[in-house]
This record gives sequence, C-alpha cells and structure tokens, in this order.
Amino acid sequence: MAEETIQYFNSVEAARILGVNVSTIKRWTDSGELACVRTPGGHRKFLPEHLNDFMEKHRSKKTRLPLLSFEESADVEITAHVFRDDLPFLQKYLLEQALSGNIERILFLFSVMISKPKPLYEIYDQLVTPVMHRLGDFWEAEKLSVVEEHLASQTIRLAQDRLQAIIAIPREKIGTVLCMNLSNELHDIPLQMVGYLLEKRGFRVMFSGQMTPYLGLEEILARLSVERIYISITIVQDPVSTRQGLQQISRMATEKRIQIFIGGQGVDRLEMELPEGVTRLMTFREVAER
Repeated sequence: MAEETIQYFNSVEAARILGVNVSTIKRWTDSGELACVRTPGGHRKFLPEHLNDFMEKHRSKKTRLPLLSFEESADVEITAHVFRDDLPFLQKYLLEQALSGNIERILFLFSVMISKPKPLYEIYDQLVTPVMHRLGDFWEAEKLSVVEEHLASQTIRLAQDRLQAIIAIPREKIGTVLCMNLSNELHDIPLQMVGYLLEKRGFRVMFSGQMTPYLGLEEILARLSVERIYISITIVQDPVSTRQGLQQISRMATEKRIQIFIGGQGVDRLEMELPEGVTRLMTFREVAER
C-alpha cells in the first residue's frame, strides 16, 4: 500500500475519538497501552487498527457519545474519513447504506460527524442534500424503482429522527414557527430537516408536513401565535396552483406580520417573483443562522 493512501489519525484526532485529552493519549502511547507510528520528527500517528484494538482491550474507555461504540472494524475507517472531511467517500457511503436500508450504519455516520464536532446544518448541506438529489436523479433516470427510492429516503429520515433524539434542545423557546408544504407537495424530508435545525435554535416548531390544506390555516396561525412560516418546495407538478398557493399564504402572513421563508429546488421552477415578505433560503446553514 502506498504511503499516501494510509489513513492516519494525529494525536488530537485520536483524543477526540477516544474522548480524552491529548496528554492522556501521550501517556498511553508512552506506557505502551496505545500503539502508534512515530514519524522521523517524533510525532505520533495512529492507524485505525490502533484505535480499534485499544477499544477492544479497554471496553470501559468508550467514546463520549454512547452511539460511538466501535462494533465493526469499518467503524474506525469511517471515522477517519469524517475527520478528513472526505465528502465524496461519505456521500457514497451514505447512498449505499440508504439503498440497503441500514439505519444503524447511517446513524453511526451522523453521530461521528456530530462528535467531531460538525454543525448539524453542514451534515444536511454537505451530505444529506447531495445524496437525496442523487436518489431523485436515479429515480428520474429509471435506475431506481419507486419502492427503492422510497426505502432509501425513509431510511435517511429515520436515522435523522434517531439523531435528533440525542441532540440537546433548549428548554426556553424564542418563538413559534410553522413548517409546511403547499397543498400539492408530497416531499417533506427537507422540511423535517428545517424543523430540526429550528428546534436546535430554540424555536417551538409546529410541523404540518406534506400537502397542508389552506382551509382553516389562517385561524391556526392566529391561535398558535406563529411568528414564522417555513415552506419547502421540491417538486412542482402544477406551477399555476403552486404559485397561487404561495400567494394565498403570503397574503395571510402579511396581514398578521408573519415572516415567510421558502426553500427547495422547486422554487426556481415557479418562474415568479416572490411575494413581498417572502425570503428565499438556499442552504440549511441559512436556516440555522437567519
């Protein structure tokens, strides 16, 4: 194997994975408890098998997150790719696991990324969104059946559900938002991701999801004191009705001084100037910061 293809961790990365400080890593290597490779300059480098063997021998020395237990030899290799921000590899891995319906493997991947630490919005922008787009492209090209696409998408969704269950959510709320799709929109996974980011910020999130009817919506907005509406548009089958729906909701929101944020790849297909008071979001990072 060529030297440049070997996956090495440095002392800082090894410390993060094992949930200790760098001085502990140095002490373990000096005592021989933790194997390493020494560079000509005296720096410690760790192969995935070094960390894996250590954790096998010292089961009490787990990582900081309970989900990060290295049950398979591949776990440390995946962690190496995460710490190197190897997005092509990670996207390919997520796609493969989604198509296999492997929720646990995807949850492990997400958990490693969170423990790096990597912001949740980066996981959505850099990993989940590209993979969801590829699934859609495969389906449109008839490389996947409807059932295969649905299985893969829902596998990712369920892994996100489980991840959200271990993320700290502020108790004190800073406002109330409604996350909704328009009445002819079936795809609500991106909207779910929006809701998770807003929960993490401290918003109380009301989620009406796919195909939200407009009848009675105005009364709901008033009764729940909604301050923001987030709308996701992924597929536009009927541009006319979609534009009309957006304009209708915009009028309701304007009267009640509610902010509207809209995102999704379907927005550009509407070929319309967005109503006043509607803010276009291009990334999940914008959801987390605006």
